[in-house]
Amino acid sequence: MDAAEVTRLTRLGARALVAERFNARPQVMAAVIDTLMDMAATGDISAAKSLVPFMNQGMGMPTETVHVVTPESKSDLENMNTADLSAFVQQRRLARAAAAQDSAASDPRSAA
Repeated sequence: MDAAEVTRLTRLGARALVAERFNARPQVMAAVIDTLMDMAATGDISAAKSLVPFMNQGMGMPTETVHVVTPESKSDLENMNTADLSAFVQQRRLARAAAAQDSAASDPRSAA
């Protein structure tokens, strides 16, 4: 690699350099992504997490904004519409059930 190439690569910046290398070897990139997908499908969490940047690059970042309302007072609850209130109650029930299950699983007395 000559000095001009080193200078060119340095000016690209990390993101553009990585993109250039990926684009230069599409068959290798396809094999890497296929391998990660196969590993993720068998339950490999690290492989699944490794796919996220590829998914974001290929499909774009999610653009939908979800507004989450967490009531902080009785009046907040009273002012919620029925759908939001139902969703909040369901969410709290699921969280409470999961916490109770975690508590029971970690309690040595419950193993009897």
